[in-house]
Amino acid sequence: MDGKTASQQAKENPFVLDKTFGSHPTKVTSLSISQLKIFLGALAFSFFAKAFSGSYMKSMMTQIERRFEISSSVVGLIDGSFEIGNLLVMVLVSYLGPRVHRPKVIATGCLIMTLGSFLSMIPHFIMGRYRGCEKMASSYLWVFVLAGNLLRGIGEAPIMPLGMSYIDDFATEENSAFYIGTVRSVGMFGPSLGFLLGAFCANLWVDIGAVNPDTLTINSKDMRWVGAWWLGMLICGATSFMSSLPFWFLPYSLPQEGEQVVKKSTEVYVITQVNQNKMEAPRRPGLKVSEIAKDFFPTLKKLFGNPIFLIYLLLTILQYNSLVGIITFESKFMEQQFNISVSRAIFLIGVIVLPITIVGMFLGGFIIKKFKLHIAAMAKFACITFVTGFLLNLFYFGASCQVLQVAGLTVNYSGFVFQNCSCLGVSGAGNFSAVLGQCPRDNCTKEFPYFLVLLSITAFILSLGGTPTYMLMFRSVSPDLKSFAVGIEALCGRVLGGLPAPIYFGALIDQTCLKWGVKTCGGSGACRVYDTKAFRNVYLGVVTALRFGSFFLYIILCTLIIKRCRQGNQMMNDIKTGEVSDIKLSNISPKTEVSSHKEMQVTGDTPF
Repeated sequence: MDGKTASQQAKENPFVLDKTFGSHPTKVTSLSISQLKIFLGALAFSFFAKAFSGSYMKSMMTQIERRFEISSSVVGLIDGSFEIGNLLVMVLVSYLGPRVHRPKVIATGCLIMTLGSFLSMIPHFIMGRYRGCEKMASSYLWVFVLAGNLLRGIGEAPIMPLGMSYIDDFATEENSAFYIGTVRSVGMFGPSLGFLLGAFCANLWVDIGAVNPDTLTINSKDMRWVGAWWLGMLICGATSFMSSLPFWFLPYSLPQEGEQVVKKSTEVYVITQVNQNKMEAPRRPGLKVSEIAKDFFPTLKKLFGNPIFLIYLLLTILQYNSLVGIITFESKFMEQQFNISVSRAIFLIGVIVLPITIVGMFLGGFIIKKFKLHIAAMAKFACITFVTGFLLNLFYFGASCQVLQVAGLTVNYSGFVFQNCSCLGVSGAGNFSAVLGQCPRDNCTKEFPYFLVLLSITAFILSLGGTPTYMLMFRSVSPDLKSFAVGIEALCGRVLGGLPAPIYFGALIDQTCLKWGVKTCGGSGACRVYDTKAFRNVYLGVVTALRFGSFFLYIILCTLIIKRCRQGNQMMNDIKTGEVSDIKLSNISPKTEVSSHKEMQVTGDTPF
């Protein structure tokens, strides 16, 4: 056994815990606690700012599509540029983690988001007034919007991995999940207000201030309407700038929260004495490029050698695909299926669906703190909520209106457009003329409320398991890999989910188009009429398929975690009874990482 004792081998094995690990009490000043709370408030506001900007941008995709006369595929590319920006820097900032001044890096990211929002506005002022067909509209000025979205992706990259790891490093174990759930819940107010702002701007004509609204012959319900997509970006940029300010005044590190410093990590050891230096807040290390480059690939190998994290990563990718597809095209789906305007769809999502999602995320974190759920209980809870939400998702197929009746496209007609007409105008009331438009669908008024209720219930149940699912990642990797794990999770989710999802969702939706708009100067414009039945089957079919794959991954993830927890508990029992041997310790894979013994034990006050 190469001369190693059981204690030495246990130290190398991240499977078990000595309960005397935190036996060195350290008094914490109220200042350090207040600084942590200040960081929590600042991080929550930055989460709000990035979600506010992102949701507003997504709510304006239909308006951008019409303003630049581009297809849904190009719109998907613009939306995916945000994920490209994340790809460029996410690995670097998450790998550096505690090696850098995390609050100041987050502040810099918020400033870059500000620049991106302002850059996206430029085409409106270059192109001038909208007239339906312009030479400049075809000169790829939408690239400015793409570049601005790219910068937003770069700026947003450090917020989640550095912010979440900063909280988990300095908060107590019982408060960590609650704090993270609270930050994520507050951040969800961003999409709510972002969609509300989007609904408001979508009802304003694109050239607000330059055109008298009374002279317009169309309204926001018309497929040719172009809203003031650029206006909200000014507000988004200002919000991102304000979110950067508090971080400049926060320290590199904080003392551990609470009266006793307890190292809460997923890589814990059976030892009888702990070096006091390890219990203190981390010191700021020097940044040496050679050391960073040398350690990168071994660190990456260690992370991907963890089967629990690997399954979690695959699950995240599928979840990102479905979520991004829904966020990007849900308003268009509601417009086409239930004959409501995009602005009304955005408004309803912002005031009904997103607040319910916020409540669900907050309750998820509160339940973890209230019942002190260990990692196995969190896995079960997350799995149950997702399966319930997945089953409710199947009922979406039954909530829809009748197929849109369009003469010459969905139904045949004899060739007569007007026949045996008589004047209905009142003398002296002015002239009247027939206009283009869609015939109303009577059953939409009855079907839409059912769909909205179903959507809200599903969103609540899925969000209830969001925080427990997220905490599984923190509790399944070693402490030095937390920020790197968050970064890899966000990177893979956005690159393999956020980037391709809008593109292939948009391409598939384009296939259901029955009538493309034609610009007066030639060329194909945005889609005017969709096959509503095909649209519904394609959109909901892709979402259901992605969630079906997530269902199996949840089962595998839950099974792996329960198995590892049982192995960890058995090892602790062997240690307590003195039956553990060097051979037993050496047989446990060093790659296996589970939560602390406190999390692994099934206590009587947990509901699982």
